[in-house]
Amino acid sequence: MNLDKLTTETRNPETLQLDQMSVADVLKQMNEEDKKVPLAISEVLGEIEAAVEQIVSSFKAGGRLIYMGAGTSGRLLAFQLTRLLVLRPADERLMSLAD
Repeated sequence: MNLDKLTTETRNPETLQLDQMSVADVLKQMNEEDKKVPLAISEVLGEIEAAVEQIVSSFKAGGRLIYMGAGTSGRLLAFQLTRLLVLRPADERLMSLAD
């Protein structure tokens, strides 16, 4: 993975004037940005498939999944892990959270 190409920490040119936009325009822009997510995912489905298959293989070999995150991502991961453990409490040994 080429980290130089990641844009997650850069300013979005489409929202540079966010503080000057009307509520309606902010909501429309959020909706437009959200539409990009499935398209971006579709471009890396093969990589996602490979990751999922590696995780499954690791589980079958006695491995586990460790969730990692900081700030908002860490809170979202904790929420997701909590949901997973409610749905599959017997699998608690398979998942850990590191924040």
